[in-house]
Amino acid sequence: MVDLGEHAQDTSRDVDLTTDVQYPVDSLRESLWDDETGTHFEGLNVMSLRPGEMLALVETIKSDTCTLHMLDLHESEVGDDGARALAEALRSATCTLHTLNLARNEVGADGARALAEALRSATCTMHTLDLNDNEVGADGARALAEALKSDKCTLHSLDIGWNGVGDDGARALAEALKSDTCTLHTLYLNDSEVGDDGARALAEALRSDTCTLHTLHLNIDAVSDDCARVLDEAQALCRTRRRCRHHGLLRAIVMLAILRKRACEAVFHPKRLRREGVFDAWAHEG
Repeated sequence: MVDLGEHAQDTSRDVDLTTDVQYPVDSLRESLWDDETGTHFEGLNVMSLRPGEMLALVETIKSDTCTLHMLDLHESEVGDDGARALAEALRSATCTLHTLNLARNEVGADGARALAEALRSATCTMHTLDLNDNEVGADGARALAEALKSDKCTLHSLDIGWNGVGDDGARALAEALKSDTCTLHTLYLNDSEVGDDGARALAEALRSDTCTLHTLHLNIDAVSDDCARVLDEAQALCRTRRRCRHHGLLRAIVMLAILRKRACEAVFHPKRLRREGVFDAWAHEG
């Protein structure tokens, strides 16, 4: 969605692929064309997806007539198979996509590895990847970290919050952030099970002169007070040249600092409520 003021034109389109008949490639391409203005839509929000329809979508993205820049597939049951298919499209020289939202799609380490391989391709133009609330884990985070070190990777923003990245994944990402070829500006690691070891590694990366990170979203309720101070010191050190943020969450379901658009969503996220025993408490009260 692009706002150009008074003469703004909506360049995104919602497409429902929930029909009983497989969505033809030609029909999907036609849905991205505005007959009245003779222009292509640059954004696509897909509300639901089936395996056959994923093939149609991938073929459309790879087409040399497709001008899509943004693809939103959150909560579309993409899975690892879908992620692999999308990764193939991202490697295509004709693909113009630069923003991909795959939040809440049960993408695991295999899917993350496929996407990471695509990010290392010289023909991939991606700069924003949202993998929030998937099952990437430490293995997937390591694969993405290797991609970030590639001089062919153009990614600026990566969201892998709610993915069980852990300390091992955080350490791998920290090493990538220190690379002089890494172009990442924003990293989301909300509720990623990062403890002291991972947080210290990230703090060390922030001190690096080669680190290009502007914003780090990291919950510090899982780290010790000493480690939190290390993060604070790293933040103070790099404040003059970049902006680093981290925020803490109370162990109760209260967020003291809201630093992202989905903050309220994070507070009431089913995983957090389940982890804190809120559902059990409600059931007991009922």
